[in-house]
Amino acid sequence: MFMGLQIVDQFASPHVMMGRLNFSDAFDDFMRKLFATDAKKRPSAFDLLPVEFLRTDLPLMEQGPSLSSPGRPRTASGVTSPAKRRSRHNSSGGMEPMSRYAADFTEIGRLGKGGFGEVVKARNKLDGGVYAVKKVKQAPQLLDQVLSEVMLLNRLNHPYVVRYYSTWVETDVFGTIEEETTTTTEETTEEDASDASSDGPRMDFGYQSTGGLDFVSSSGYPAIEFGEDEEAPSSDEGTAEDENRPLGAAGSTTDSTNGTGTGELILKHTRSESKRPPSLLYIQMEFCERRTLRDLIRKGLSSDELWRYTRQITEGLAHIHSAGIIHRDLKPDNVFISVGGDPKIGDFGLATTGQYQALDRLSATTGQSGGDMTRSVGTALYVAPELRSASNASYNDKVDMYALGIIMFEMSEEFTTAFERVKAIQAIREKEHELPPAYQTGGPKNTEGKLIRCLISHKPSERPSSTELLRSDMLPVKVEDEAIRQALNSLHDPRSPYHQKMMSALFAHETTGNDRIKALAWDANSGTLNEDASRLRMKAVARRSLESIFRRHGAEEARRPTIFPRSSYYTNTNVVQLLDASGSLVQLPYDLTLPHARELAKTAPGVKRSYTFGQAFRDAFTGGPPKASDEVDFDIATLGHYDDPAFDDAEILKVMDDVACQLPIFAVAANITFHINHGAILDAVLEHCRVPKAQHAVVKDTVSRLGFHQWTWTKVRAELRKIGLPDTSLDDLQQFDFRETPSKAVAKLHTLFSGNTSVRVKAKLDRGIRSLQDITEAASQLNLQRSVLVAPLGSVNAKFYEDGMLFQCVLDKKSNRTVIAAGGRYDSLIHAHHGMSAPSTCQGAVGVCIGLDPIVTHMLKSAGTASKVGYLRDRRRPAPFQTPKRCDVLVEVGTTGARSVALKILCMLWGSDISAELAPEVRQMGDGEHSFVVTVRHDQASTVRVSKDSSDSLDEVDVPITSLVSYLSQELKEKDNTTSRPPAFVRQSSHHDADRRGNVQVLMAQHRSKKSNKYHIVEAAQQRWSEMIEEWKEAPILAVEGRDDVIEAIRDTRLSDTESWRKAIQGVQLSERQYLGQVQDILCSWRKKCAEDDGRRETCIFNFRTGHCIYYDLGS
Repeated sequence: MFMGLQIVDQFASPHVMMGRLNFSDAFDDFMRKLFATDAKKRPSAFDLLPVEFLRTDLPLMEQGPSLSSPGRPRTASGVTSPAKRRSRHNSSGGMEPMSRYAADFTEIGRLGKGGFGEVVKARNKLDGGVYAVKKVKQAPQLLDQVLSEVMLLNRLNHPYVVRYYSTWVETDVFGTIEEETTTTTEETTEEDASDASSDGPRMDFGYQSTGGLDFVSSSGYPAIEFGEDEEAPSSDEGTAEDENRPLGAAGSTTDSTNGTGTGELILKHTRSESKRPPSLLYIQMEFCERRTLRDLIRKGLSSDELWRYTRQITEGLAHIHSAGIIHRDLKPDNVFISVGGDPKIGDFGLATTGQYQALDRLSATTGQSGGDMTRSVGTALYVAPELRSASNASYNDKVDMYALGIIMFEMSEEFTTAFERVKAIQAIREKEHELPPAYQTGGPKNTEGKLIRCLISHKPSERPSSTELLRSDMLPVKVEDEAIRQALNSLHDPRSPYHQKMMSALFAHETTGNDRIKALAWDANSGTLNEDASRLRMKAVARRSLESIFRRHGAEEARRPTIFPRSSYYTNTNVVQLLDASGSLVQLPYDLTLPHARELAKTAPGVKRSYTFGQAFRDAFTGGPPKASDEVDFDIATLGHYDDPAFDDAEILKVMDDVACQLPIFAVAANITFHINHGAILDAVLEHCRVPKAQHAVVKDTVSRLGFHQWTWTKVRAELRKIGLPDTSLDDLQQFDFRETPSKAVAKLHTLFSGNTSVRVKAKLDRGIRSLQDITEAASQLNLQRSVLVAPLGSVNAKFYEDGMLFQCVLDKKSNRTVIAAGGRYDSLIHAHHGMSAPSTCQGAVGVCIGLDPIVTHMLKSAGTASKVGYLRDRRRPAPFQTPKRCDVLVEVGTTGARSVALKILCMLWGSDISAELAPEVRQMGDGEHSFVVTVRHDQASTVRVSKDSSDSLDEVDVPITSLVSYLSQELKEKDNTTSRPPAFVRQSSHHDADRRGNVQVLMAQHRSKKSNKYHIVEAAQQRWSEMIEEWKEAPILAVEGRDDVIEAIRDTRLSDTESWRKAIQGVQLSERQYLGQVQDILCSWRKKCAEDDGRRETCIFNFRTGHCIYYDLGS
């Protein structure tokens, strides 16, 4: 567009072009950003908005003599003309008749000055408002980095964050900036460093930087980084200075040679003492008085002020973090106090974007090592440990929460001297620190101490995020007005008339423009909810497979409630809670077990066994819809005393055993086991280990993670310590961390409980052991294929199964273990939901919960692995599982007039129960969505072209339209025998498909003397044929190798006809005649043995090279 179409023919690559043409600095920098070799370092469109070339009216080419080295060629002909004519008058960098700042602002006074420029207090002539305006004088090419940062910060708009209103650039016609001299070796300038260290009034509370500009204080700041971090290049790829300097910045004196394949050395041109007018960057910000939180801390804060400022700062941080910005330099000096007394977070000098940043980026951009903390001791006191670490770890917005904890400690504690303050803060910064006694349990500042301990934890995972802190109850809210407190009490009371009025007002508001904005924000936070076609098809395969297993056990599909009153059984914070119009607190299903238990408590179920496919919801905390996960439940209800609960429990294990054995992804996994436990055993173990009854629930939830998702006993022990369990209890509890066969587990439990003298605990243990023994005995009779192990600490969802069996179906991997499904007997859950009316006749129920999403994900991975690895290993052996096709046949139209013929074929295929669809006008060849493609070439064609959906033309064949259905039916039937089509699951030998029976056509003679029952004839024929097939299974099989035409020649022979065998042997190649004679000898020996023993005369000849198989009659 700039250089003309001929440019692609003149140069082999963009890098060659940039090396030969005399581009201006601005355009050359712009081009090098676009054509960066490393795709990860290529800027986004947002990054390019503030570059000098797009915001100025500089030419493409340098005017006048070339400034490059003597060996550098001049501009190519035909290129300079469009460059000279190029002009963008709307550019922000165009010369204006007068300064915008001078026209719109009246300068009141100076707020600060330093090497970076100055900050002034100015009044806007248009609106009369007072603003802080920062003026930054710098070379135009160095402003890109600053502009991108200010553009990002302009998105922040919160009452507790300093507002950035506008930014513009003007040319300082009264000043010049001398750029560095061109050499063939790398040089650096000290001009910026000297400016940064020059004397003068400063507001210096931040990090010192070797480059870039800060727009509030003189402390420099690194570039705001977009995207993910990547590892720094190795030392042989460039110097550290090249890595840290922004692409295209001044100081780039030479360029590395680009591998263009031309063999020419490409040099980057530079300038020789050129005088260019500098640019003035104006940043219009919210004006704050010269009062910070540091001033208030020196005067002392009351407890109410402490909590108010903490909450307000947290709300400001939540807004900053929601925009993907991390402050990284939060401290009292950077929290300004407005005229109204509210805090405003400012000085984003070290702010960066992204939720996770690499620590090496911090040191690279600030010019510091991991432990070197600049000249400002005050700044070092607020830096999170992960920022000071020398390891190349990652950090997120939790670094700001650490600084908030230090600030809160300063607001809460009184210091007489600055040395005392520094010493106290350094003490609590230690990893093994102790807060002063006043902040300990029972002290006057216990509440403050609890929050401070969480915020200054050295583990970022233990610190709450700003959003989590606002949602928690750790920040008390002081209601100052007694009238407001009474109003809140009236609104909270459902019996109050004001309560219903409030709910009516909430649900009766009219739709406004603000609601439209909220709806758009909801959609923006909802993410993508559409699933790709392969996942939808795989989900259908899994559903049909599971449904066939459930129906085999006599289950019927039933619905579960989708909304119900908020349950106290869920203590998780991500439960989706809602308010209905009456003010009742309700929730969406967190799982499908509790809604079913509520229904069983009210009324007896219509069927004993039921299953359901539904969704479980989790709050995403993003302001959008909740996260939904597909779940499958299978349940067996105990309808009367005549039912056997132990057998029902065993059948649940059998159902999961069938799932593990028959789903393709689990059929080959031999490391799937069942971990069973009993609620009575689990309670007995906790009582034996002296765990207080009040802590049983939280201990069970914590122990349930043991062994899963990298939760080792060491990690679980640390969590239990936080709960308050003593080491003696933890040592005893660790002894029960085992998985053994039922007999070994029972013996081990009796040994561990031998020293316990409590009759009640031993009785509870014996009751649980007897129940598990009954279940395992019944399960052994059901022929389970997977092992059953007893895990005394198994407690997944133990709150549901307090007095019954609970189990997990576990897949053991090399690195960890994964729970496929979990369930148990939830009689106690049903009884807990019995209402005031007469309870239902349901005595209890047992069920299993299966996560469908992980299964579908594993099936997709299994299909890809099978097709890429397993199939390539042995091409004669089909893949064990493949991604199903969308439909069997795709009908394509060759010409416009053939569309009517194609539609007739489409209806014909649909009527024959063959899935088909009409091809779109444009489609990708070989997309794998169909098994066959039928092409109608023209409207008068009597045949169609049938091919497999691939680019291989050898699979194409012409088929008459009249024979198309029979041809495709036969091909699909053969495909069924070699590939897994939905519902694709492996069948065990004990399962017989009784529905597959031969089609019997009865032909009656016209002269029959008496009537015959056709139904009985069909049944007798099918029965006799089934008996013969069973008898043929004992027939001998001869496995041979060779061509299929040789096997067909054997089919035409008879052992009683020597001449037929002579013709067959003479008809094959010389090398095959001896082998064919050996086949004849074996068959003759079998015939002789059959005649002597009166055995079967049928045999099978199988070609193990091609898979071809024929039937051969030994008696013929």
